[in-house]
This record gives sequence, C-alpha cells and structure tokens, in this order.
Amino acid sequence: MPSSISTDTRQPGGILEVDAPEAFAKAQRENAFRASLLDQVDDAIVAVDENFRVTYWNRIAERLFGQSVEEVLGKDYGEAIHDTFELPERTRLRRQLLEGGALKLELACRNRAGEELFVELSATLLHDEAGQPAGAVGIHRDVTARRRAEEALAASEGRFKLAQAALGIGTWEVDLKSGRVTSSPENRRLYGIAENRPEFANLAAWRACTHPLDRDRVVREFQTRCLQEACNREFRVIWPDGTVHWIFTRSNVIFDAEHQPTRVVGMSIDITEQKQNQEQLRILSSAVEQSPVSIVLTDRKGSIQYVNPKATELTGYRPEELVGQNSRLLRSLETSSETYRELCETVPNGVWCGVFHSRKKSGELFWESAAIGPIRDESGEVTHYLAVKEDITERRAMEAALKLSEERFRLAAQSSGDLVYEWDLRSDRVQIFAGKNTSITTDGDGRPLSGSDFLARIHPDDRERVQAAMRRNWECGEPYQGNTG
Repeated sequence: MPSSISTDTRQPGGILEVDAPEAFAKAQRENAFRASLLDQVDDAIVAVDENFRVTYWNRIAERLFGQSVEEVLGKDYGEAIHDTFELPERTRLRRQLLEGGALKLELACRNRAGEELFVELSATLLHDEAGQPAGAVGIHRDVTARRRAEEALAASEGRFKLAQAALGIGTWEVDLKSGRVTSSPENRRLYGIAENRPEFANLAAWRACTHPLDRDRVVREFQTRCLQEACNREFRVIWPDGTVHWIFTRSNVIFDAEHQPTRVVGMSIDITEQKQNQEQLRILSSAVEQSPVSIVLTDRKGSIQYVNPKATELTGYRPEELVGQNSRLLRSLETSSETYRELCETVPNGVWCGVFHSRKKSGELFWESAAIGPIRDESGEVTHYLAVKEDITERRAMEAALKLSEERFRLAAQSSGDLVYEWDLRSDRVQIFAGKNTSITTDGDGRPLSGSDFLARIHPDDRERVQAAMRRNWECGEPYQGNTG
C-alpha cells in the first residue's frame, strides 16, 4: 500500500495517483489499468490502509453505498459503509483480520438513504515490502435481495408451521426412486404415531396403516391418479390403539426434465369428526324422511323451509308447492283465532302442544295433534320453528263413535229393568247398571268395585255355578246365561 498519496482523484474509479519518478510511470499506468478493470466487476471493492481508512472505492461501491469516492477517501471504513457493529465487535473483527490475514462474513450496513443492506465481505490483509500489515482490500457482494428472500421464506415457513400446528395439517413427501417417505410430525400424529419411527419411513409401512377395506383402493389410486395429476382422496386409517380415523389428503406430483414423476408431495387433515357428523346427519335425515308423523320447518317469519314426505302425503301438496310458502297455507278457519294466538305467544320461548284443524290441497279438513317449538343458534337467538304433527282425524272419529256407543249402552241399561254389569278383566274393575240412573262402581267403603267384590254379591248357592259359566265363556266363547240370586 503506497505511503505517499495525492488528493487528485481524477483517475478512473477514484484511483489515487502516486508521486513517482519517470521510472514508475509504467507501473502507474498498469495500476490505472487494473483499477479500470476493477470498476467493471459486479462487486463493490474497497481498500483501506493500516488504520482502516479508505484508500480505494470503486464505482460499484459508489452505487451500493450511495457515496462518491471523494466523500469516503480517508474516512474510517466502518463510518464509510455505516456498519451496524458496536465498537467492541468491530475491534474484534479487525484484530481477527490482522492476526489471520483473511476474513469472510456477512455484515449489515446502510446506504446514504439509511436503507439497510446486507453484504458478503471477503477481506484480505495486504503487507508492505517489510512484511508488515499495510492495509486490506475487501470484496463486497450485495446479498440484500437474497437475505430478504430468506427472511420472507423463514417467515412464511413459520406461519405455515403455526398453521400446521393450529389446524392439524400434516405434510408428506414420497421419493419415487427410493420409496422413502418423509412425514411431518403433524402428519404422523394423524396416523396415531408420535415419533418418526423407522417403520413409517417407506410406502409399505404407510399402506399398512390404511384400513383393510380402503387399502386396495388407496394403493390403486396412488399408482395411477397420484402419479399423473393432483389428486384428492379420503380414506380410513387404523391407529396403533385400534381406533379408526378418517383422513383427507391432497397430493401433487413433481416431474423431472423428461416429464417422469420423481416425487409426490401432499398435505393431510383429519376429517373423522366431519365424517361422524355426516353419518349422524344421514341417520337423522333418514329418520326424518321415514317418520310416520309430519315434520315442517319454518323460518322466524313462518315461511316453510322443509317438509318431510309424510307432510306432503298428508296434505296432498308437492314439496316445491310448500317450500317458500307461509305455514298459514295449511290453516283452517275451523280452528279458533284464540288457539293460533296462544300458539304465537308460546313458541318464541317454549313448546306449544295442542290440536287444531288443518286443510289439505283438496280443501278437505283434518285434525292434527302438534308440538311446535323454536330452534336456536349458539347465541340463543331463535332462527327457525319446528312443528311435529300427527293426523288424529281417524282417532278422533273413533273416540266420538265410542263415546256415542257408550252413551247408547248407558241409556239402554238404565231403561231396562235388568241388572247389567261390565267387567274389565285387565283392570279388574266392575261397573253395574242396576236400573234407571243407577250405576254402581264402588264398594261400600268407596273403593273401586273389583271382580271379587262383584262375585261376593251373588248368592252363595249360585256362586260356584255362575263362576263356572263365566270361565267357559272366557275360555271357549260359550254364551253365558243363567239365573242367579
């Protein structure tokens, strides 16, 4: 490194002109040529003296650090590049260069605008003729873009790993040449495997984890579809504890330059709960579809959202004729407004149970027994109303006929001079019709009249004969008749 320098910086790249006699003119021209060459390289080249003050600064250094050669000549190197080292660290690195003769590291610095830069520095110590340190020269390669990309990649991978852990997403890769399987911890957990055991590191072991009922299909799909294109699959796996789980996996194939598949990469998630919910929903839907009672779902305003087959069978309407219509379409004027008012006041907060007339598409009226209540969301707000209704028209007709028959029997018995009794063998209760407006249903103490009480009222001389006749009637259907006292 020259010890005598001039301040004339008009030479290419800021090369310092050395005071020398004519004998050194050729060497000076050669130095200028070499400096011109250094200005053509893509890296910033900086030279410093033994005190680490800048003596050379090429044009790439000017562009990289945003300072001209005139501005940095004679400045401390750290000040010229605006490095981010603290003094102790800067001192340690300079000592390392002086003692080792070379230094290579990545350092952070700033340009004139204050923007952070990252450069790879390769520095070499220079010696004078006596072998003493006379300075150093350093090549600075701008790696800011690469560093930013690495940081972005690291951040992206960090976010992906966080998403993997939070969402339970597993990733995997199959090397088709070696058959080796690489699996993330999240993916191994989807198979019930906590550690990366050797038996899970190849395709054969991976397939062995697949449910026997799905195994052939999974193998076939992997060997055909997955080696040709992106592929979605669902299948069951058996955990080491014997439990069965469902997995959804999406894979993509990687091809080489000859368009031959080399790798298959994919991601997997656990869909066991989803599958269980789907199965439960299927069962419930099937139960609703096959229900012997009518089921009608409406929104908060009473607009019909769903009717099951029984409701359409009973009303005569097709599903598309009911869905979207207000439930008032099925109402009958035969039901009192008081009943509907009570219903509207009850269902927002509870279940209303009652009976009312409804109208079929044909105009025919029929009786329904209904239970209508609200469906709420997670916050407790009512979103829909569910009505479960049963056609009781025939039952009500039978009840009315039975009531009429009983009334006729009562009138006949009361109008007759004979004693008529009715013995309910299941409840062992007896009712005696003994003439006009006389009906005996209890004994003398007010207890319900039983069969034994009734038999006790028969004269002892006739009791055995009457009981025998009754048994023949019960067992053989033989008509019972006879006189008793």
